[in-house]
Amino acid sequence: MIMRIICTKCREEMTKVILDRYEYVKNFPLFRIPAYQCRNCGNLFFTERMIEEMEKRTEELKIHSFGFSRTIATSGKGLVVRVPSDLASHLRLKEGEKVRILPVNHRGFLVEREE
Repeated sequence: MIMRIICTKCREEMTKVILDRYEYVKNFPLFRIPAYQCRNCGNLFFTERMIEEMEKRTEELKIHSFGFSRTIATSGKGLVVRVPSDLASHLRLKEGEKVRILPVNHRGFLVEREE
């Protein structure tokens, strides 16, 4: 079955294209995205399957870019980095849990739960 998609703006038949870059959700660019595009006006159309794939790919990006910016504070003679409640909830952290801090390089460190 051949699917014909008609542009809602100018009533021209749309052609299937691959978009080099498209932001389904702001600040989460996706690459090589299939779409239907009007040759006349440039209007884009996505099928339900295309949208589901973009949602899936965007969620994967969100997981890998989950982070926060924080300012280092002092407490007594030590330094403190506060964990935002969204991140604590996401990681299911609880007050009193022990963590291990490991230097990764001169620019950062890794914090992981102790078993």
